[in-house]
Amino acid sequence: MDGNQQTPRRLIGEVEPGDRSLSRTPYENRRRTPRHSGGGGIEIVFGDLAAEAIRAQLLDFSAMGFRITHHCPYLKTGEEVLFRRAGEEGTARVMWNRVLAQRVETGLLVLERGARKLRE
Repeated sequence: MDGNQQTPRRLIGEVEPGDRSLSRTPYENRRRTPRHSGGGGIEIVFGDLAAEAIRAQLLDFSAMGFRITHHCPYLKTGEEVLFRRAGEEGTARVMWNRVLAQRVETGLLVLERGARKLRE
């Protein structure tokens, strides 16, 4: 190298062209169980003394949990809720919420099926 040339600077986190060691496909599926399309209504009961209830639409479900869409911004991550749908009920934990312009999407992990009340 002659004295006038400088080594190009690299930004922190920059990857060499062609280096795929850190790349992931944008929507890599890391789910443990297959998802099935949902449909129909589902009731979610939450809050202190299970005093609040909302109607939501089931988007999809698996053996471990389900995803719903609704208009209630009050479900909290980590909160345990009661769900009821077409003869099935149980408890689930709110794992995440995605607030969109006109609605909220919520992912829930099923804790127990056939439960009659919220855990304390």
